[in-house]
Amino acid sequence: MDNRKWREIKQQMGFLALRTSALIIFIILGILLYFLFVRGIKVINWGFLTKMPENGMTSGGIFPAILGTFYLTMGAILFALPLGIMAAIYMTEYAVQGKGGRCEHENSSEKRNNGFHRPSRARSSA
Repeated sequence: MDNRKWREIKQQMGFLALRTSALIIFIILGILLYFLFVRGIKVINWGFLTKMPENGMTSGGIFPAILGTFYLTMGAILFALPLGIMAAIYMTEYAVQGKGGRCEHENSSEKRNNGFHRPSRARSSA
C-alpha cells in the first residue's frame, strides 16, 4: 500500500470519527431538548413570563431575567456596533498597507471586479 492510499484511508477514518461524534452529540442534545420540552411546557404560561419571582425565587415568574437579558443584549449592541463601524471605516479609508493590509487588499472587490491585477507603478525602484 503506497503512502497516498494510506493517507486517504486515515482521512476517511478521521471523517468517520467526526461524523460519529457529531451524531452522538446531536442525539444527546435531542434527548435533552425533548425532556425539557415535555417537562417544561406545563409550567410556561403568560403569568410565568410576566410575573416577578416570589418566595425567595422558588415560585412566581422570570420577568426580571428576561428584562436583564434584553438590557444586556442592547448594551452589547450599543457598544459593539459603533466600534465595529469605526474600525471598518478606519481599515478601508485610513489604514496603511502592511503585512495584514496587503492580504486583505489582494482579496478586495476592486481586484475581483477587474478580473486581473495590474502591478502598481507608484513604487518603482528606479
